[in-house]
Amino acid sequence: MKGVGLNCIFITEGKSSFRSAGSFVNDYKKILGFFVFLKRAFCLLGFFCKEIIGAMNKKEPSPNIHNEGIDMEMKPPVTILIPAYNEEPRIGAVLDVVCSYPREKNIIVIDDGSKDYTYKVAKRNSVKVLRHKKNLGKGAALQTGIDYAKDSRFWLFLDADLINLGHHHIDALLLPLEENPQVGMTIGMFQSGGKKSVDLAQRYFSILNGQRGLADYFVKHLPSLSWARFGVEIFLSRIARGNNIPVVEPLLNDITHYKKEEKYGFLRGFTYRLQMYRECLYSFFNWRKHVNKQE
Repeated sequence: MKGVGLNCIFITEGKSSFRSAGSFVNDYKKILGFFVFLKRAFCLLGFFCKEIIGAMNKKEPSPNIHNEGIDMEMKPPVTILIPAYNEEPRIGAVLDVVCSYPREKNIIVIDDGSKDYTYKVAKRNSVKVLRHKKNLGKGAALQTGIDYAKDSRFWLFLDADLINLGHHHIDALLLPLEENPQVGMTIGMFQSGGKKSVDLAQRYFSILNGQRGLADYFVKHLPSLSWARFGVEIFLSRIARGNNIPVVEPLLNDITHYKKEEKYGFLRGFTYRLQMYRECLYSFFNWRKHVNKQE
């Protein structure tokens, strides 16, 4: 090998090949990028293993939580936020249950730029519907609802595509917050909902679950959720863990939700699923950066 300035000439079988210093730099960057990818992959694998072990060792909470005998009218009102994107065929069933829940409540549906008639289906006397002109993501939809309501003793985040939602599921999400003022958040875990893949994902990766109850003190100290899109649940869980906020995970029996492939067909649904995974991974690795940016 013969060095000429910042360039190199390799002689192989009587032929010479020229490589610039820039080429070496590019190779170095590729190798470095590969090791960064490996580091993140092992970090993510370690986290999920920890979550699985924690779920396996977790004590099962009581699946039958009811507020029977308690005067619901004496309880403080709850604000219920339901972000929705193209949920025209499904949101009506969820609102039937939420609107008939026997308690003072403030129901807000955030239509996140839907292209169907989600807005029209959601319009009811007891429901406030807010609309985004374009799709901004689940995190931005929840933030719009929080900004509109401003203040509430208790908050409930529900998905618009739930199947078999009942009043007792809402009770289960709210009761730990009511019984212990130190609890900042509840995360519902589906069980026996009829879809094994959903049940397994809910049990072992509760950080992704969307059915949540939140205490006002936790919501008031949250940074903006607008950037998080599908990674908003990961963002909420990481903030709670980073600030030692007590979290309870009640079981929600006989409830599930529509999978993306069921809603949009296999190819389109699978594309949305990949997008969701990408946004969740981004949130997992970058949540602290967004917290620091807003401080």
